[in-house]
Amino acid sequence: MILLFFFSVMLLLFFLEACIGRAFDLWPAYVHEILFSKPVTPESISALAAFMYGHDVPLGAACKTYIICNPDRNRHDLIPFAMGGYYANFYCRRHVHHIAQYHDVPTDLMMWVNGRDHYQLEPVFPTIN
Repeated sequence: MILLFFFSVMLLLFFLEACIGRAFDLWPAYVHEILFSKPVTPESISALAAFMYGHDVPLGAACKTYIICNPDRNRHDLIPFAMGGYYANFYCRRHVHHIAQYHDVPTDLMMWVNGRDHYQLEPVFPTIN
């Protein structure tokens, strides 16, 4: 049973690395913190959902990853609903620009999650005051 669990986790990790385009250890530190040490909060789910959605990770794989990695066991039943809400928000707001920010691993830049009718690879530029 443990061997089957380990095998499924490794397959999930390989799938995520293929979606995101880099090895797991090259992902940004804030994603590792959310996955492994931060408690489940709306802010952490939002940031992780933007990261996963921006890299075209399917919702099921994103939720399963968060549930497997996060030690906050009391809130695991809420993760699919909350993350699904963020994915639906990103997908259904077709005409909206700049819904959320995420770190794009292949380009090593902060990018905007835009509505699905807009170009998705839009870098975040610093504001000049």
